[in-house]
Amino acid sequence: MPDDVAARRAAYVAAVRRLRDEVDPLRDAGWSEEAIARHCVARRNMVKQAARADDPADVVAMMAARNLRKYGDPVGPGADWFFARYGSWGAVIEAAFRTADLSQGL
Repeated sequence: MPDDVAARRAAYVAAVRRLRDEVDPLRDAGWSEEAIARHCVARRNMVKQAARADDPADVVAMMAARNLRKYGDPVGPGADWFFARYGSWGAVIEAAFRTADLSQGL
């Protein structure tokens, strides 16, 4: 993986993992698990879109096409997709912080 791509991926992974810091304040504010899950997935997808802004347009198009086929959304899985897969909003929250290890694939 070229250094710039590796660095950008590392920054994306770190940003996604930092989203975990938003959970406890939302719980303390009385948010439901579903609302927190939806928030976390939406924030993750925002981070993903920001990270893709520096990618070549053809690569972004390829990722969007794959995500559209797999998840029904060009950005990636949404909260409802995660809920259907994992069956609880707590599991959706945890899923929002996971990212694939692409260190061998980029």
